[in-house]
Amino acid sequence: MQVHDRALQAMRQHLPDQPYLGPHGDPHSQKVLLEYCLQHPTSDLVKDFESKVRLNESKEWLKRVLYIAYMNSRREESWATAL
Repeated sequence: MQVHDRALQAMRQHLPDQPYLGPHGDPHSQKVLLEYCLQHPTSDLVKDFESKVRLNESKEWLKRVLYIAYMNSRREESWATAL
């Protein structure tokens, strides 16, 4: 559980507080989208993010997660199914 909490904290720290324009042009706070992701955490998400942070690829990976979360939240599906 410590690893899980540490990964979630790292995700929050890596997220810029800027508007995120989804595919429909709706402005969303990236932090709002991240919180949606964090409400549906998986162990794979945590492991993947920690490895991306170590490899310094976290920004691109996080953009992908946010995009998937945005798309799936519009369809009211679990974002994790698209990963």
